Amino acid sequence: MTETIIHHLFGIEGGKLLLVYYSPRCCYQFRVVTATSEVMGNEEIYYTPEAALTEGRRWLGVSGANGTR
Repeated sequence: MTETIIHHLFGIEGGKLLLVYYSPRCCYQFRVVTATSEVMGNEEIYYTPEAALTEGRRWLGVSGANGTR
């Protein structure tokens, strides 16, 4: 069983969640969960949680820590 650790979880405008997680197989990644429970993201891996968070924010087009544009 793979151990996955959630590092960041932010609420974003429009009812989205930005999730940054770590798994031993894939390092750090991000995913976005929409208000309709759709899970989106890319397949890139990042070597720090900050790098995954930065890319997740860029991917969503948000800059602020509270998810504002």
